Amino acid sequence: MKLGGVERTGNIVRVQGTEAFAKERMARLSAYETCLATAPLETHFIRVSYADAEQLAAVLRASLTRRGSVFVDARTNTIIVRDVRCG
Repeated sequence: MKLGGVERTGNIVRVQGTEAFAKERMARLSAYETCLATAPLETHFIRVSYADAEQLAAVLRASLTRRGSVFVDARTNTIIVRDVRCG
């Protein structure tokens, strides 16, 4: 076991082998990818006041997962967001 792996979270410090940290990262990544692929899509309606919904939707599109989508109802100035909740 190679020592040298250090992880700090708040006031907690974990020290263990670098291989163990790498395995944990791979397991977290695998769990996240599984969540992205299988979690149900959630739909949220965001009513926008004092701003253009189309401009805000453009910003939201950058933070979606690959299954997510954003639509704008220009008539009501509402943003409709569909995406999974993982993370």
